[in-house]
Amino acid sequence: MKAFRNPGNIHSPLAAYTHQIEVSGNTRWLVLSGQLGKDENGFVPTDPMK
Repeated sequence: MKAFRNPGNIHSPLAAYTHQIEVSGNTRWLVLSGQLGKDENGFVPTDPMK
């Protein structure tokens, strides 16, 4: 099974893109994107822990 997720506290994905995909079956995988860490308004936080 595949679960596609786009958290609401980060920027919206562009085109046919998903921020996270969870694949489950005999094992469970979580695949994360490599896009910039922008918030929901498109800004990069000054604090890297956000």
